[in-house]
Amino acid sequence: METEDQETWTNIGKGDVFVLTFDHSGRLKSVPVRAGQRITMTVRERQLNQERAYTQDVDMFSNGRLAPVRLVDTADDYEEIASNPNHLSEDDMLDVLKLKGKAFTDRLNDITNVIALERMHELASDEKASVSMTQFRALEKHLSEIRGDVAEVAEVEVVKP
Repeated sequence: METEDQETWTNIGKGDVFVLTFDHSGRLKSVPVRAGQRITMTVRERQLNQERAYTQDVDMFSNGRLAPVRLVDTADDYEEIASNPNHLSEDDMLDVLKLKGKAFTDRLNDITNVIALERMHELASDEKASVSMTQFRALEKHLSEIRGDVAEVAEVEVVKP
């Protein structure tokens, strides 16, 4: 029996997430991925989870909640996943903070991952970071806008009897 290539993803959030994988008998099972923990899965398993996401905004593999550590370069969606602006390592975040002017603004506006933006905000707040006040304010404004978008998605209508 040939085994499928495996991808590795890490949960960059502060809370747990659950993904579906296949057990050894081929049945689907829900697996918790704790904050900071990695999970290894096949491309097929990742794509199954993506298909089941209500919208792309809540797709953990697209919105940046799970960040790729190792991707399978033969996957049909490899380029899309690899070039996703929401997949940022801490080094990537620092590189964004080093950009100036329009390059900074353009790159910042590509990022819609609240978790990544919050971490960038923490990094930008560090005294060692050479972030201008204009950049810091732009980051805060963008983060506030994205948080608002997330709140709208998470809003639940309560119907009173």
